[in-house]
Amino acid sequence: MPENMGNVRLDKIIGDALNNYDKVTEEDIYRNLGVAIISMGLEPETDSKSSYFLKPLGNMNVKYAPFTSMSFLIDTLSSEIGADTATKTAKVFWEVFKEKATKYICGDEGIMKLVEEAKLREALAVVVPPLLVAMGLSQVFIPVVAIIAVGLLMLLLKAGIDAFCDWQGASN
Repeated sequence: MPENMGNVRLDKIIGDALNNYDKVTEEDIYRNLGVAIISMGLEPETDSKSSYFLKPLGNMNVKYAPFTSMSFLIDTLSSEIGADTATKTAKVFWEVFKEKATKYICGDEGIMKLVEEAKLREALAVVVPPLLVAMGLSQVFIPVVAIIAVGLLMLLLKAGIDAFCDWQGASN
């Protein structure tokens, strides 16, 4: 893959989030985000001691039981992912994200300076790559990863990055 392809994709993800976050309801963002997470065979990692944002879904243990895990994933995907299930998954993921992403966003003076200067595109370009690494998604770029990245960015933009950091600072 050409070196600049990652940057082109990242720019498109950021542009999509910036251009659309105020046109989409939070419920739609949550539903799309949840379906994307579940369809990858993942769920939010709620263990606060873990640095990961996502973990294999339910009974998935591909390393030790590949066939059983594959069957579980196929059964999950072949049934329709209900809006309630998807929304609930995404809301849990958003809470995990808020708890664990603070160090990637709020603790970086360079990012906060870009936010203060209203240079959101540049700030998001710095934020997204380490977040994708923390989610274990940096090496796999498929459409579902773009949906997850855009969904998170839209929620972050709806909350406001500085408000997000203020809220996180008050809750810690």
